[in-house]
Amino acid sequence: MTAGLPLSDIVNAQVTLDPQASATRNFGTLLIVGSESVLSDTEDLRSYSSLDSVGDDYAVTSPVYLAATLFYAQSPQPSTLYVGEQRTSETNLTTTVQRLAAASGDWYGLAFAMATMPTDTVIVQVAQQIEALTPVRTFWATTQDANAIVSSGTTDLAYLLCQANVSRTWCQYSTSNPYASISAFARIATVNYSGQNTTLTLKFKNEPDVTSETLTTTEYSALKAKYCNVFALLQNGESIIHEGYMADGTWADTRIGCDAFQNGLQVAGFNLLYSNLKIPQTDAGMVILKGTYDTVCQTYVTNGLFAPGVWTGPTIGALKNGDTLNDGYYIYCPSVASQSAADRSARKAVTMQIACKLAGAVHSSNVLVNVVQ
Repeated sequence: MTAGLPLSDIVNAQVTLDPQASATRNFGTLLIVGSESVLSDTEDLRSYSSLDSVGDDYAVTSPVYLAATLFYAQSPQPSTLYVGEQRTSETNLTTTVQRLAAASGDWYGLAFAMATMPTDTVIVQVAQQIEALTPVRTFWATTQDANAIVSSGTTDLAYLLCQANVSRTWCQYSTSNPYASISAFARIATVNYSGQNTTLTLKFKNEPDVTSETLTTTEYSALKAKYCNVFALLQNGESIIHEGYMADGTWADTRIGCDAFQNGLQVAGFNLLYSNLKIPQTDAGMVILKGTYDTVCQTYVTNGLFAPGVWTGPTIGALKNGDTLNDGYYIYCPSVASQSAADRSARKAVTMQIACKLAGAVHSSNVLVNVVQ
């Protein structure tokens, strides 16, 4: 070692590494709940990245494997799948779901794949449970009850979920596959919300390995009235998903896209506060915070969830009903001087309000043609 006086006596240099920022959540992760006792009582969930890895643990004829086949058969192919199981000590599936939700915040979609599938009553209970979970989740259920395609039917799962008015549950009718809804989730699971024009509607999409239904207009209308989706054959020979909504009529892509947007705002806001010495509780500090949220909003205009349009909501800041949102969104940030003494003492930022205009999606078209001699 070279002798001599230390250089730090002349130049004292210190290097500080920025803390690692938090990542946004994966909204394409599915949890399949089975009942086959492959997992031990000390293992809540097991993660899989391919169908082959699922086959290492589950027989190819098992409900979990068959359900996983639909997940990995989609194109583009999703990546992350979790499997959990109902334990023999858990007499109610809501107890199982609560345990699995507490075990991991990673999974976003939930579906059942059991030799004896839950009753409609239990499925409605789980759908109501999913509404209240934090972080947010969605539930993907399939019904094979023929009453679903009868307009007067009031005992089928589709009707019951519609009456429950749950916005986080997808219900699909399929006579051929009790796990068909998993294919729909797998299709939207591959959306990259950081990309350009990457958001999609589930209508018109394919469901590989699911046999399409051949319906009459009356039967389809019955499903539509109950907000029940179906993979059905068209007269041109193509089969597509109809219509793409949750059980309360909310479009599934809107539900999932807004969940992703919410998470984007939360993560961006946290990373800003975490990576800086401090954000001052001043108007200048609020501009920094607003700029962070503005970046997230721009991302969701770029990915196609939001777009310019006319605002039809309530007055927010300078934005009034009927005004045009040229950017697809508007952020209202009040002055720090408007804060209450209690909020300022608690070191809260001012409450910002964001108005967003959905880009929507075209599901049908009318064409008027006039022909003259």
